[in-house]
Parts: sequence; C-alpha cells; structure tokens
Amino acid sequence: MKLKAKQIIIRTIAAIAILVGLSSIYLFLSGIVPYEGTQIEGVPSISLEVQIVLLSCLTVINILNLILVQKLIKHKKLLIALNIIQMLFGGIVHIIGGIIAMVLLFIDTKDVVEEPKEPLKLPELEKIEVKKKWIYFLLWIFLFAIFYSGLIPMPFLLNIPPIFRMFLLYGIQALILGYLLRKDIKRDFLTFKGNFKTYMKYIFPKLGIFFIVYIIISVPIALIAGQISTNQAQLNELPLVLTATMAILFAPILEEFMFRGLLRKSIPNDIIFMIISGLIFGAAHMLYAEENLLMYIYIIPYTLLGYFLARSYAKTNNIFTNISIHFFWNTFAIILNTVIQLIGA
Repeated sequence: MKLKAKQIIIRTIAAIAILVGLSSIYLFLSGIVPYEGTQIEGVPSISLEVQIVLLSCLTVINILNLILVQKLIKHKKLLIALNIIQMLFGGIVHIIGGIIAMVLLFIDTKDVVEEPKEPLKLPELEKIEVKKKWIYFLLWIFLFAIFYSGLIPMPFLLNIPPIFRMFLLYGIQALILGYLLRKDIKRDFLTFKGNFKTYMKYIFPKLGIFFIVYIIISVPIALIAGQISTNQAQLNELPLVLTATMAILFAPILEEFMFRGLLRKSIPNDIIFMIISGLIFGAAHMLYAEENLLMYIYIIPYTLLGYFLARSYAKTNNIFTNISIHFFWNTFAIILNTVIQLIGA
C-alpha cells in the first residue's frame, strides 16, 4: 500500500476519534447524554471524572497521531504504541480505529525504499533425544490429573492453610518438572543467557503482534459474555501481592514446563504439538467455569494464547524464551487489571 494512502486513512481515523472524544466530553458535561459507566460484570464502573480524563488523553493521543503520521516510517513504532494504548482505554470508535491503523502500519509500504534487513537468526539448539515418548505422555497425564484437574483427592492437604497449601503444591510440581526437564533447563538457560539480546529481538515483535490479535478477539468475547472470565474473577478476589506472585512468578515457569516442555517430549510433530498444547492450555483455564455455559466462550482467547506459546517453543526450542514471553504477558495483564481496579475505585 502506498505511503500517501496510509497517511490519509490514519489522519481520517485520528480526526474522527478526536471529534468523538471532544463530542463525548461535551455531551457528558452538559447532561445531554446521561453517563452510565461500564456495564460489564466484574469490571468496576468508571466515574464520569475519570472518563473525562481518559477521553482527554485519547484526544491528545490522536492529535499526536495526526502529527507523527507525517513521517510514518520514522515514527512507525511510536504510532503502533499510541494505537495500542487507545485500543486498551478507548471506546468502540477508538478500538475499531486502532485496529484499522494497526493493520495499515503492519502492511508493507510499497513506494518507500528501505534497506533490506537481515533475518533474525536464532541459536540452533541440539535436540535432546527422547527414547520412550509414551512414558513422558503418561507422566504428563498423571501430573495434569494431580495439579490441574482436581480429580485425585489429597485429604492430607485439608489441614494446611490455603496459602501454604498452594506454595506446597507449586513447590512439589516445580521439583518434579525440574527433574524431568533438567537437561533441557540447563542447556536452554545457558543458551538464553548467552544470546539474550537476540531472543529479546524475537520476543517483543511477536508479543506486539499477538497482543493485537488477542485484543481483536477478546473484546467481542467480553461483550458477548457480559462479564470477565471466571479465571480472572477468581484472581481478582485474591490479594494483589498473591495474584502477582502466582501470575508473574509461578505461572510462567510451571505452566511452560508443563504445557510446553514436558508435553513436547511426547509430541515431536510441530503442528500437532501446537494444536494440542493450545487446546489443553485453554481447557485448563476453564476447568472451574460456573454454571453459565456462555462463559466457556473464554476458552477461545486462552487456547489462542496456548497456541502462540507452543508455536514460540516449536520455533526457538528454548523453554526460557517461553518463560520470558509468559512473564511479560502476565506482568502486563496484572498492571492493566490493577489500573482498571484503581480507576473503578
């Protein structure tokens, strides 16, 4: 697509967003349109004052879009960041406008000559031979049944306080998975440490692309369901420190060891591995969904996340790449959720 056409479309989108933002501020303040706040169950209602601040910030962002698009190629990354922000905190107009702008920014610009970039070369890791794949498959099923399904009762844990019980189970799981993947962990850590910058160059563009896809899929799902996922609702009920510890420390390590590292041992085929890993990962996050069957629609974004992580593992063959992606993803989710909670407060 030609540069001039891109600039015109992005400017038009930004101008519409500015008009919508300013009009909404005027209508809310004048009382012509009554302000009702957020309608999704589980998400705190946003006060009028906070909404005015958000709309003002979104207007500033779109003014910057109008200015920066003049040198689109130079400011491409900044424009992407601005549109991600407006997609996160804006209304339906900002979300649709952000999606269109993001698509345009990622499409190749035909009439701009740029120096060809060398493709990113990831370290090639020597594969660790797995002789008895069926043993790893049975071990995976056994561990899944114990730590994720709740099918195997453990009455000896009932007398232990919930927090200590959780840390005990995480500790046992870490010891078992760490032992089973000890060769991979040692090899992957040394490689990741020695090629840290290369792996970061791989991780962040992939995260950005996936984030856009995830938003496009998740927003309609949240509107259809009318409330946040059960998994997220349960996390919101926990203290922030505990939620952050689980989501940022334990989940990236243990879930990657379990759903990528160990599962990969019994499924050597890339395509089959990515599909199965994605589906199981999605299902594992929906095991405790309530009676409302509509909530099971959230299996789609969780499965998508699982597939993305499995694809990254199949590509890099390094579990620490996956742990890093999972860490950044969950950290961002925790920060965003905290901001939403504070806005609601």
